[in-house]
Amino acid sequence: MRLPVLSLLLFLAAAPAPADDYVLHEWGYFLENGGPDVLDLQAQLPPEVPNWRNTREPTDSSTGATGRVTAEASGMSTVAATADERLRILRGPLVARTVADDRRGTEAAAGDWQEIPGPRFVVRHRNAYVAGRVLHALDAGWSTISRAMVPGGAVEWAKPREVLVHPDAESFRGATGQPEWVDGLTQHQTRGGRLVSQRIHFYMGSQDLLTSTVPHELAHALFHSVVDSRRGIPSWIDEGVAVHFESEASRGRRARRLERALADERVPTAAAIAARTDYPVDPADVEIFYAASHSMVEYLLSLGPWSKLVELAREAGGREEALAPLVRRVYGGTAPGDEAAFERAWGEYLARR
Repeated sequence: MRLPVLSLLLFLAAAPAPADDYVLHEWGYFLENGGPDVLDLQAQLPPEVPNWRNTREPTDSSTGATGRVTAEASGMSTVAATADERLRILRGPLVARTVADDRRGTEAAAGDWQEIPGPRFVVRHRNAYVAGRVLHALDAGWSTISRAMVPGGAVEWAKPREVLVHPDAESFRGATGQPEWVDGLTQHQTRGGRLVSQRIHFYMGSQDLLTSTVPHELAHALFHSVVDSRRGIPSWIDEGVAVHFESEASRGRRARRLERALADERVPTAAAIAARTDYPVDPADVEIFYAASHSMVEYLLSLGPWSKLVELAREAGGREEALAPLVRRVYGGTAPGDEAAFERAWGEYLARR
């Protein structure tokens, strides 16, 4: 789908304001909440679009008026000149005001938890404003992530997944027992060694909730559903896959941390990363583990399709087999044949990136 910027601007100007007095803060926020094809639309926009701010005044609830659309632009002539270019843009910096910045996104309602049901997710919450946007992000992410993991198909669940949006970090940590560096959690329930259900936890006010935490946890849920291994999934594959679906800005930050860690010689070998059965204690080491795991997953995706990565996750779960021989057995001749060759190939891949 190719949309010139002018057409998109006309669409925004003509679109009615949502009924709940929603304020369209910025391009990034519109794109994050605009529908299941927002990633396709985003890919069409020129680099100057992040400087284009489009603000819709609140709806007059008494008259039903849609309000006035105003705009501020910089470099508009360049925007027009590059309207048809397919250029990558960072998602994170586009979001000048996120859900957490809005008063409605930070206040938890008193009383019992409420529920928003959907065909794939049931969101339990204490704030309908945040929960609705989390559900939208989950639905949009499900379409994108599911298609990536199962090309030509989709991940189907027998019943909706339960999603809890906790009112704050304290209640999230009290319910999940997670350390301070964790912003989301996906729990997997098994029966007879097979996955039967999942529960996903978020909390209001967490950083990059919609752009990174939601797709990260959703990727965990979907990848476990696709792999469905009785032996579990190695942490490095699990986290590497989840980071793969975070925002480009988030992945960029992780890549820069990995570069600094490589320069400081703090990055473990690929074999050591693959052998981990728990998470590092130091949050700085956690960041290195996530970034390195993601780069290893990206390297493997350069060697073969998602189906190979799924096969590797199934084969590696619960096994003590060394990384390189296992990868060679799954990927065949395209993969390095021993540990030294794998380390060298991964290092060369990092250098090219």
